[in-house]
Amino acid sequence: LEMWQLYKRKDIDKMVKLFVGMLQSGGSVSGIVDIGVIGYLVNYLLEETNVSQAQEIQSALENLLKDDSLERSKASLLKGWNDDFTGKILLGEE
Repeated sequence: LEMWQLYKRKDIDKMVKLFVGMLQSGGSVSGIVDIGVIGYLVNYLLEETNVSQAQEIQSALENLLKDDSLERSKASLLKGWNDDFTGKILLGEE
């Protein structure tokens, strides 16, 4: 629910912090359980974040990917997101 309120207000900075917090806790954002919804959110953040925000997210994703106990499906999803944010960072730094 909190994420949707931030989304409606277009508060990207707080959305990034909430999303990074979600990744670090390994849980899911309160009110967002559907992986499709999270995918939509990731795409939105990919569009709207600046390079330093993208680096924050990418760093959290990278740390999660170091966890060997991740389910394979979850790991491949996170790896895809990590690649997307890495690409955004590289493009942004050119």
